[in-house]
Amino acid sequence: MKQRNHLLSFLLFLYVATICAIAEGQSLTPEQARITDETISSDIRSINRLQQRLADVNTQGTPIASYHFAKAQAWIDMAMDEYSMNDRTSVIEDALRQAYDLISQLEDKKNAIGMTTIILPTSKKIRPDLWQKAVDWKKHPGFSCGEDLVAQLEVQLVWAGHEDNQLGWRHAKPYLQAAERLAREAGRKIEACPATTAATALVNADSVAVEGDEEEEVSAGFPAACPACPAVLPSANSEIAAKAVTTQPSPGTSPGSASADRVHFALNQYSLSARSAAVLERVATVMRANPDITVELQGHADERGREMFNKILSKQRAEVVRTYLVAAGIQRSRISVKAFGKAAPYMRGKDMVSYARNRRVEFSFSPPLFVSPLQQFDDVQLERK
Repeated sequence: MKQRNHLLSFLLFLYVATICAIAEGQSLTPEQARITDETISSDIRSINRLQQRLADVNTQGTPIASYHFAKAQAWIDMAMDEYSMNDRTSVIEDALRQAYDLISQLEDKKNAIGMTTIILPTSKKIRPDLWQKAVDWKKHPGFSCGEDLVAQLEVQLVWAGHEDNQLGWRHAKPYLQAAERLAREAGRKIEACPATTAATALVNADSVAVEGDEEEEVSAGFPAACPACPAVLPSANSEIAAKAVTTQPSPGTSPGSASADRVHFALNQYSLSARSAAVLERVATVMRANPDITVELQGHADERGREMFNKILSKQRAEVVRTYLVAAGIQRSRISVKAFGKAAPYMRGKDMVSYARNRRVEFSFSPPLFVSPLQQFDDVQLERK
């Protein structure tokens, strides 16, 4: 009798456990539906439709270098990059909503579009000194000579704040470095703006919605979702998303000046060091001077650790380099990403130098530069024993 009771108790336990497992399983999305090529392609088409609308605005007469056009493009770039990085917050939809609102107003040819840049709910305010520079430059008589850079700077600061808020300052560093570069270039152009063109900036003076620190503090408070906004759900398969927006290399050759062929990373890290950022500035300079050049970013890891971990890490390294180059003014369509994991080491060896040189992203330019890129190891980061 006692054994029978034990058996009944055990069967009851199995039954309850099975019911619980089924209930829990029903709350999950079926595996095949979690990520499909069709879903990713649909998302990319939605973003590209918004991009095409912005291109049509330019065709209708709005200059690419105007403040609102540049800001709309910066929001789209931010959304696309976060999509390819598999960001799981609301930042992609929020950035696209900002772009949609600006594009709609440009299409309606509104004369007084606000110049306030909000801080997205997933972001936070960082670098108030750069925010204040943007506010001051909008009132400067030479604003028209650098208005596109000011727009990009503001969105870049929101982007950096998002990275800092989600992953910490170390991950936000390359985004901040890009913001600093934009600020330097904007200040140089605005201060050097000829008097004959500077006066046109005064037309925008009354469009600034708020002044001083108040503008910087505007955050959250989104309107209801726009009916025509692209509905984007971040996908885990960022490589497919990246390939979907990559164009084929332009034919012909373009002259290139001295550039570098790689940057390096610390152990188990995919954030950029200051030295690596300096290398990428040279790469961006060459690519801006040669608009027909495209580049494939080839991510690598050292030979230790699991294959899957290294494949993901090498892709993250390539993605952060792409993020920096896009922020530096290089179109996303000119940059593709490929992850090798630990399959293609630069050096064969079991020492710290070999490992450090293998943790890298290499640049494959197409068409090849007339001046071969330099192998550089100034930014190699040796791990501590």
